[in-house]
Amino acid sequence: MHLLHFFHQNGSRTFLWSIIWARPLNYVKSECPFHKTAERLIAPNELRLGALKYFILKVDARKNMLFNPEESIDFNGNTGPFIQYTYARIRSILRKAPEISAVSAKPELSDKEVELIQKMSEYGAAVEQAGKDYSPSGIANYCYELTKVFNQFYHDFSILNTS
Repeated sequence: MHLLHFFHQNGSRTFLWSIIWARPLNYVKSECPFHKTAERLIAPNELRLGALKYFILKVDARKNMLFNPEESIDFNGNTGPFIQYTYARIRSILRKAPEISAVSAKPELSDKEVELIQKMSEYGAAVEQAGKDYSPSGIANYCYELTKVFNQFYHDFSILNTS
């Protein structure tokens, strides 16, 4: 693994990985609102590595980046852990969902459902644009936008609850 580092004014250097790795695991468990679900799907070390990678990838390579270790492992906002735990939430929903057979009638969709479907359909365009721009930050930012739309949908609608 290529270790990214930054230099201090006094000439010493710090590896970014060591900053992330220094965060105690109990912080991860106490800050995550649904850590029991996520804990089964995402190991704490994967969470840390994802936090670091996402923090680096979300910034356009042509811009300067100010690394903030506290911000990088926050479970809210434009961070890797926020996206990872949304992924864990989705996996949990899919695991609990009964098998769905083909739908014969065209269901009525709410505005939030349409918004989520539209955002998911933009994936190919986001990847294509990121390739044209030589900028993986486009994909990272698309993932964050999709995560926000899904979480709003999850908040507004009862999923797997028929009552």
